[in-house]
Amino acid sequence: MLEGPQKWLALQCFADERFGWGGWELSVAYGDSADDDALLDHAERAVAVNAQRKLARTAMRRGWARVVWR
Repeated sequence: MLEGPQKWLALQCFADERFGWGGWELSVAYGDSADDDALLDHAERAVAVNAQRKLARTAMRRGWARVVWR
């Protein structure tokens, strides 16, 4: 199980191996906790979904979209 910045690093390694360094971009990322912060920070469009308190504050400061799904 990946946590925090490890999520971004794992995606980066996978995509670099599959598409080549610089051959891909992270268009949209979704997250619900502060563990998703690094991943969301690297996306062109970040969406905080049912965000826990810390991520909700970060999303507000960084201008990320926030949605609540019930």
